Amino acid sequence: MGKAIRKIVWVAVLALVVPGAGWTEGLSGVRVVDQITGQAVEGAAAVLDGKSMATTMGFSTLEGLPMSTRSGHIDPGILLFLQQQGWDSARLDDLLYRRSGLQGLAGARDMRTLLERDDAEAKFAVDYFCYRAAREIASLATAIGGLDAIAFSSGNAARQGLHQ
Repeated sequence: MGKAIRKIVWVAVLALVVPGAGWTEGLSGVRVVDQITGQAVEGAAAVLDGKSMATTMGFSTLEGLPMSTRSGHIDPGILLFLQQQGWDSARLDDLLYRRSGLQGLAGARDMRTLLERDDAEAKFAVDYFCYRAAREIASLATAIGGLDAIAFSSGNAARQGLHQ
């Protein structure tokens, strides 16, 4: 994925933050995708009129975007295949929660580390993450009938350079 696409994905509209109030107050009619960030983006929510209307998260913290060590969305058939290969639930749990995501793709759980590296694995992990983020943003924008802004509800994104 090219740098121009990455910049489109990581547009941060920090001006939406209202000092002393929840950032969603006073946003009547505004359609926002809020990226909830940690060491990587942990999830996103579609917000309309200050209310969450859809989210990338599911039953567990595994669903949605690839995270630092968690898989994000995967084909459930993979789990069936691994069970047929003799994997038990404890091993699958360890794989999905602690050995997947950015860590599994490129051996580093912090996006800052991946952005500093110049190897194929790091580039793949960042590109895959950006691709998945773009897909999720498009899905969330559809749920609220369009998109006016993308916001990051944590300072981590700015410190990591993800908005660039």
